[in-house]
Amino acid sequence: SRHREGRLNRVPGGTEFLTEFNRFRKRYPRVKTYSAWNEANHCGTGTCKRPDLVARYYNAIRRNCVGCKVVAADLLDQPNMVSWVRTFRRVAGFEPRYWGLHDYIDANRFQTTRTTQLLRAVKGEVWLTEVGGLVARRNSSTVRLPQGKAHAADAMRFIFDRLARLSPRVARIYVYHWRSSTPRDSWDSALVGSDGIRRPSLAVL
Repeated sequence: SRHREGRLNRVPGGTEFLTEFNRFRKRYPRVKTYSAWNEANHCGTGTCKRPDLVARYYNAIRRNCVGCKVVAADLLDQPNMVSWVRTFRRVAGFEPRYWGLHDYIDANRFQTTRTTQLLRAVKGEVWLTEVGGLVARRNSSTVRLPQGKAHAADAMRFIFDRLARLSPRVARIYVYHWRSSTPRDSWDSALVGSDGIRRPSLAVL
């Protein structure tokens, strides 16, 4: 939904979503790839407990964008992922061809657990739509992850050597190059630092 006074934290209903989607399509007809919702199983987005609603978004895009590639949802690799997906698939009544995954936990802990779980839970392609090696994180998250410039390079290597090779269905990888503007920003997974100096992860990429 568009940003409107007093409605910044409210997720749209299915009809409202379709109205806004059609407005976007009319303005940007060349866009052919969509995702129904970003980090849909994250409880800070308003859709953590509403996979049914995101399924309605997905079907609205799919039915009104013939020829488009529609990612069912971009998911975080957290414990509720598989149960969220099961409900989504049941409500959607359709087996999506594309799923998105932000698998920072797997990539930065050098494990394949959650990525493998999603591959087993769905039949379509899995796109790593946001992933990268963590240099620094200064937010309120209780999830502990290793970090540092050397670590980020090792994580980048793991992404391509292990995660990308789990299955031919891991079809795309989008490296999240968040370039911090200062050394104090809340997130830094950049390949080039705020000082303009290239980092080891860029060489790995």
